[in-house]
Amino acid sequence: MGDTLGTFSYNRATGKTNLVKYLIRSEKPFSMAEDDAFTDYIRINHNLDYEPFSRKTIRSEMFKVFEEQKQMLVIVLSSLPHKIALISDCWEALNSYHYILLRILLIPIRFK
Repeated sequence: MGDTLGTFSYNRATGKTNLVKYLIRSEKPFSMAEDDAFTDYIRINHNLDYEPFSRKTIRSEMFKVFEEQKQMLVIVLSSLPHKIALISDCWEALNSYHYILLRILLIPIRFK
């Protein structure tokens, strides 16, 4: 298959951003970044030099990722040849999970 081993260089900033994205996508609490079992897993299996991030660091990184993603969305949506209506709704289910719905309606410019 042509796989070759190369040298690995750990980038802490990239690791922090990717950890935030993982926590968001998997709906894990930010405190998981400080968890001893998680830290041990990363150190033993992936990176001996790994130092955990605090949940406060993860929280502030999450806001940076949010702003980056928001700007990308603005660029994409503003390039569309339509007007856009955003509708949101929030609710709590019987199982105490909280949900947010965001619906995007594309309205043709010629629509009256």
